Amino acid sequence: MERVFNEEELAELARWVAAIAPTGREDSLRAMILDGLQRGGSGLEGHATWEVDALGNLVVAAGTARSVRSDESASSGPTGTQTGIGTGIRVAIAAPLDEPGLVVTHIDEDGWLRVELLGELTPAGVVGRQVAFRGRTRTVWGVVAPERRRGSGGSSRNGEGSGGELRADELFVDVGATSRSQVEEELSPGSAGVIWYGEVLARGLSGDRLSGKALGRRALAYLVYTLLSRVEGAIGFIFAAQSLLGGRGVQPAVYRLRPDVLIVLQPVPSADWPAVPKGEVRLGGGPVLVVHAGAAGSDRQLLARAQEWATARGLQVQRWVADGRTATDLSQGAWAGGGVRVLGLGLPVRAVTGGPETICAGDWLALRDLLAGLLQDQVGLN
Repeated sequence: MERVFNEEELAELARWVAAIAPTGREDSLRAMILDGLQRGGSGLEGHATWEVDALGNLVVAAGTARSVRSDESASSGPTGTQTGIGTGIRVAIAAPLDEPGLVVTHIDEDGWLRVELLGELTPAGVVGRQVAFRGRTRTVWGVVAPERRRGSGGSSRNGEGSGGELRADELFVDVGATSRSQVEEELSPGSAGVIWYGEVLARGLSGDRLSGKALGRRALAYLVYTLLSRVEGAIGFIFAAQSLLGGRGVQPAVYRLRPDVLIVLQPVPSADWPAVPKGEVRLGGGPVLVVHAGAAGSDRQLLARAQEWATARGLQVQRWVADGRTATDLSQGAWAGGGVRVLGLGLPVRAVTGGPETICAGDWLALRDLLAGLLQDQVGLN
């Protein structure tokens, strides 16, 4: 039997997906989470403290066992709430707050935008896509196009043939403006946006398959939010900024909490479809134990205990070893301070560069069960 989201969870996840939060500019999603914390929507009334650090991470300390350090100055979040985060955290969970996007670098006199790509986007993958920018007073919509038609016989600006690879500086965005001054009423160099795809959250023919923009990353952040009031003990939660920029945001947040164990959630590419090389991970195959991701791997003892916990409860899990040595949230978290034991857990995702992502609701629900169970049983913390 398929495990699916209930309608309330589906509507809330759609709201999270709709947020415009490109990497390094996660303000809107962070403010939405803070609003839920302040209104008690997370069920943490009187049982948590939080702060926004200098790099934009939202760090939450929950549980009655936490110890708040009164001798340190509190941080001010974007909503103006002052809070303090203490020590005594045994385990922290990190999930990405950001998503791929575009940033405006120049506005032509006729109102065309030049952009730089943020995160995992490629120039060829964004051509013809709709883009949504966060303007000063409203969302500004546009379409990405190349400045010339490839293969038409025209010469490229760098002197290479027309068959050369498209570059980001050959893109422009049409936002329907007729002048630079008109654009500047809402946008300026540094304004950021994301690629948009029709319906915010679409269901596949199978009731447990969902697709949407940056859905893997956004679903993980939402998963962490749903756990805030479900676990006991001194738990830290990190909604990590700038994770697509080499995991640069998470390290100071981990150092701030100083946990004994850090659990990092990340999207893991599914390899059970024709568009990608063969691999072990498949959509619907269950949560993923991340053996190695980028420049660091999971603690072997924590991996073994997570596997044992899942096996004892009949929960199917998969394993994944990433290519490359790029810094990630997992590696940056492991290197914080004097070093932290880390465990990577993943959500299988089908993703096309520049396109929407697909996840399986059953994988998401099983990952939440696994994570909640590990926290309740204090796996690896004794």
